[in-house]
Amino acid sequence: MHPFYRFIHTLVLIILKIVWGFRVIGGKNLPAEGPVIVACNHISAFDPPALAVALYREAHFAAKKELFGIPVIGRLISMLNAFPVRRDGFDNRAVKHSIKALKEGGVLIMFPEGTRSRTGEMLPFRRGIGFIVDKTDAAVLPAYITGSDKIKKRILKPGGITIKFGEIVYNLNSIYSGSDKFERIARHVRDEVEKLI
Repeated sequence: MHPFYRFIHTLVLIILKIVWGFRVIGGKNLPAEGPVIVACNHISAFDPPALAVALYREAHFAAKKELFGIPVIGRLISMLNAFPVRRDGFDNRAVKHSIKALKEGGVLIMFPEGTRSRTGEMLPFRRGIGFIVDKTDAAVLPAYITGSDKIKKRILKPGGITIKFGEIVYNLNSIYSGSDKFERIARHVRDEVEKLI
């Protein structure tokens, strides 16, 4: 981790542990090197920073484009490896950024549902994760977060926010083929995340 990222990572981790009893289960399942997509359910705007500090490697993640127009926040999240994504359809620039980060051996946080679940029930995973896996042959680390949607009610409570990581999944790119390859990879990844519930 570069110094600024490490500083913010440590600071946020301490705050999460003290205020929300933050717990990480299976964090060592993240490989020490190589391209990895961390695929997680999405229930709160708080999920990206919580997931990032649960990882011991530096991570890249998409953030809504509007945030980058806010002077201080935009600069800060850019320094923390966030990149802008449009929410109104396919964003070619965001996809290219994701692929570049993985081809350089990085870690990419993805929320394959594409939007937050308002009920807490996991939504279907979109084919985009299959596309990224196909283009990068990255491994996938399934993750499941709970409690981040109720942060106002869980202050100073043990286990208020918990992230559980599953077993790393390799070679999805070689397991599936055909015209529905992206969809089948997405379903496979969702099944792996569902095992963590």
